[in-house]
Amino acid sequence: MTPTLDPLPQSDSLEDAERRIDEMAASGALDPALLLTMAKAYSGVRETDYTREEVKDLMYHLYLKMKEGAAREAPPEVRVGKDGLEGTGRC
Repeated sequence: MTPTLDPLPQSDSLEDAERRIDEMAASGALDPALLLTMAKAYSGVRETDYTREEVKDLMYHLYLKMKEGAAREAPPEVRVGKDGLEGTGRC
């Protein structure tokens, strides 16, 4: 089954959407294609004059939450490699 963003619009609150994102991350459903889709959705919302600022802020928050969830579920080798490349010294 291909992961989709379908559960997010059905959320009753921001906390519910965050919980659903956490569930998607735990099940491995946050793949790069889904993150790219969310980034495109946020970009589309951000660039229009017809959307309220609250919607833009919400989409940005959800995008960051998805990105965080995907990073948290990445294999340790990937996380260590990224930390080493960034020079953060968190290894």
